[in-house]
Amino acid sequence: MIETLKSADILLNILFQESSFKLLESINEISTSYIDRSDSRLQAAYDFKRQKHNAEVLIDYLSTDLSDVLNKKKLFITDVDIFRPQAEFVFGLSKSSGGEVAVVSTYRLKILDEELFISRFLKEALHELGHLFRLGHCQDKFCAMNLSLNLKDIDFKKIRFCRSCRKLLEESINDN
Repeated sequence: MIETLKSADILLNILFQESSFKLLESINEISTSYIDRSDSRLQAAYDFKRQKHNAEVLIDYLSTDLSDVLNKKKLFITDVDIFRPQAEFVFGLSKSSGGEVAVVSTYRLKILDEELFISRFLKEALHELGHLFRLGHCQDKFCAMNLSLNLKDIDFKKIRFCRSCRKLLEESINDN
């Protein structure tokens, strides 16, 4: 577990240094934390039939406990496999009603190439945070907001928002 927490800290430090994240971070609305396998909310979201964690159930549990981060958007990172009922798996999920919460799983992003792993994580974290700032999926294949259905989709994207999404993001930030 200590190695996992060290890995999560490294990922968060890298995320905080990324230029697209700095735009989001500058408004002081984002809180990030690692949710480890022993967390009761994660255990409660476990689906024994699919042997994975239901991301929608997990988001609901995470949304109910935001007393320490009122008015903040919360990004949770975990290393377990997550899914939605209509999909075999998801890389992440966000919810803006009843608490602004996003979760990103590193489970399917893992690869021996550390640089590629970090790149994948950054893209998915930016994607889910973008949803919390009311950004939808983007048609620009290079934009972090482009929908990723597989690792090739993630690898193709850049670690940034396209010009249109960045403009929408800035407008969303200014509206808050």
